[in-house]
Amino acid sequence: MVSNISRRSYDHRNEKMLTTVLIELLERHVPDIEIEVTEGKIDQLRGSDLKIKSNKIFDDDDYHVVDTKAAQDYYAVEGESGLLTFAMELGSIQRNQFQEGWAISKDVDGYYSATEYYLFQWIFVKDKSLGLIKENISSIEIKVVPKKEIYKLVNNPREFLIKNQLLTDIEIGYPIREISTRVENLYKYMAEKYEESIDGITEKTFKITNLQYEKKNKNLYLSPICLENVSYKGPKIVYTSPEKKVEAPLNMTVSKYLLDKISIYKDKLRIDENQVFSIYN
Repeated sequence: MVSNISRRSYDHRNEKMLTTVLIELLERHVPDIEIEVTEGKIDQLRGSDLKIKSNKIFDDDDYHVVDTKAAQDYYAVEGESGLLTFAMELGSIQRNQFQEGWAISKDVDGYYSATEYYLFQWIFVKDKSLGLIKENISSIEIKVVPKKEIYKLVNNPREFLIKNQLLTDIEIGYPIREISTRVENLYKYMAEKYEESIDGITEKTFKITNLQYEKKNKNLYLSPICLENVSYKGPKIVYTSPEKKVEAPLNMTVSKYLLDKISIYKDKLRIDENQVFSIYN
């Protein structure tokens, strides 16, 4: 079993490697791009991984603070469709206490406060058996999305979908509204319901007081669009057991389709067969 410390070390190494690959690919595919890597720990904690200037991406000539997010646990073989969603973090347990996630944080001068844009990444490799190593990466699919749009989406998903004409059936049942005002209570609620679900509930899909849940692979799912029907199409709230991930995150999964609707830039950054990555120290 992999320890929490070794897992964090593994994730950190992968993040550094993926940032190196991402920068090389962006510089190769976006001719006018200028990138500065954020080095300061405080700035990193405030949600700055890169500062990027590109008229092609942002339609201006300013530097913008970008937080890079990669689905590094779910890389796919080139040619496959890969993961069709991305997990937006609502909260987790850090140092034995609840911490608000980056997607819903309202902090104006602390964690995640500096971010202007998220750069979401889906990784594709040549050979799944070789794992996530630099030489095995074949392409990275990216979407650049304003932070304010992600916040609107995860804070009140049904209202967001209606305003963007992506949901017309407004009488489908009860949604969760203003998640930002109740995210810690929502976290505690989902954790409690997960514990209830493992004590005698064997069904994959079940109801408690008219709310329908789905239990799968140590995760508990709930629809924020329609609390009575977990299968309703759209974003899903997902609580993950600490048995699976020690930080027990609460996420909202959002489809690529929705992210396409609010992205300002998207591309599939491919690596040529004969390209060899430079070595970064």
